[in-house]
Amino acid sequence: MPTTRTTDQSPTWCRRSFLSDRTGTSTQTMGHALLIQFSGVPFDRTMTSFVSTAQKTRTAYHA
Repeated sequence: MPTTRTTDQSPTWCRRSFLSDRTGTSTQTMGHALLIQFSGVPFDRTMTSFVSTAQKTRTAYHA
């Protein structure tokens, strides 16, 4: 499962995960477009592609 991770080292940050059952290109683009609306909020962004089962969703969520 490919994963892309961007981390801000600030003391307070928000975790946002984007899961997709395919390559995740549309999911990642939409997620980025939404998150840039909150420029003052640091965040940890995780993109996980090819999540096709409930077990993979749980694993990705708890990673």
